[in-house]
Amino acid sequence: MNHIIIQAHGFNSGPGQKKDQLELAFPNAKVYAPQLPYYPMDAISILTRVFNEHKNDYIQFVGTSLGAFYGLILAADHHSDRHQYYLINTALQPHLILSEIVNTTITNYKTFQRQFINEAMIEDFKRAFRIMSARMNGKAIHRMQFFEGSMDEVVDHNDMRSFLKSFETKFNISTHPQDHRFADLTPVISAMHGDGQQVLSTQ
Repeated sequence: MNHIIIQAHGFNSGPGQKKDQLELAFPNAKVYAPQLPYYPMDAISILTRVFNEHKNDYIQFVGTSLGAFYGLILAADHHSDRHQYYLINTALQPHLILSEIVNTTITNYKTFQRQFINEAMIEDFKRAFRIMSARMNGKAIHRMQFFEGSMDEVVDHNDMRSFLKSFETKFNISTHPQDHRFADLTPVISAMHGDGQQVLSTQ
């Protein structure tokens, strides 16, 4: 069984240094860090394809902000003992955040790609949120760990906590002195090492 790590970046961003940190921490793993498209259903399709191509492998998914939101959707469909999710500063309702910048053009500071945020994109995010809400279940949450930045300037973590309390399942959530970018993955990597040793040592 191969060790696969999937890194999903946030909105208007890219893999960047997080991919470097993961490759350094897990030299024997294959790290997939695709540049995700702006439209969520397209991004979910790309991430789902990686899961399907490695359905018999051990997969650790690391998502930040919007990437963590995608992790919620993926976990609903891929929640075996071989799949674990590490969700950082989860943007639970991205359509609400993005509605504040609708009808504007933004520039990706990592790729310099320009994208116009239109109503169609907001509707696509609403659809993604409905899919996530309909598919989520306690079994999926059991495979997740949540990481919050105490200095997060973008996401209100109370929304995520309230959402999780609607499930009769215990969840692992920790808070760290970082902002929304959560640039230092050390606490996430530590959790991944612990989980990975338990799973891979039995193979």
